[in-house]
Amino acid sequence: MLRMPIIINLSLLMLVACSQLPIETQPDFSKLPTESPPDFNQLPAETANDFSLRFKWNTGTLPPQYTYTYTILLEPGKGSLEYQPGYGDDNSLQWSVDFALSEKQMHDLFDYLNSQDMFRSSWKKGEPMLGGSGTSLILNANGKQYTIPSISILASSEYARVDAAMEAIRALVPQTIWDEMDVRQKEYEANYKE
Repeated sequence: MLRMPIIINLSLLMLVACSQLPIETQPDFSKLPTESPPDFNQLPAETANDFSLRFKWNTGTLPPQYTYTYTILLEPGKGSLEYQPGYGDDNSLQWSVDFALSEKQMHDLFDYLNSQDMFRSSWKKGEPMLGGSGTSLILNANGKQYTIPSISILASSEYARVDAAMEAIRALVPQTIWDEMDVRQKEYEANYKE
C-alpha cells in the first residue's frame, strides 16, 4: 500500500522533468513520399554524403516469450529491419526485410538529427534504469562515427531528445513491416515452449 503513492509521485516527477526539456517539434517522417525512385548520386549539400545509421532496440528484461530485438539500418536509398524474437537462441526465427528510402527522407532525418545535436561524442549519463529497454544508436556522417549510449543509462536531460530521435528513425520503417513484425512476435509468444 505504501509503494503506490511513491510510484505515483515518481511518475509525476518524471513527466514534469521530461516536459521541461527543450526539444524542437519532430517532423512526421512517415508521411514523406516514397513512390518514385529518387536519384541518389548526390544528397543535398546540407546532408553528409555518407550519412547512415544503425539503431538497435530490445525489450529489456522480460520472460523469453515476450522478449525481442530489432535493428534498423538506414543509408541513402535503402533501409532494412532485422527482427529476432526471444533471447536470440534460435537463428531460424530471425527475419529481415528491406525497404526504400527517398533522398528527401534521408535529408530530413539528417537535418532533424543535426538540429537536435545528435552528432556528438559526449553524453550525460544518469542512474541506470534496471530492466528497461536497451538501445544502441550509431550515426555515421562526414567520415565520423557517433555512438549514442543506451537510453537506459542517459541522464534525464538527454533521454527525451534521444528517444524522440529514435521515434523519427522508427517512423521511416513502413507500417506494413511493423505489422508483420507484430504478427511474428504474437506467433512466437503463442507457440513458445520452455
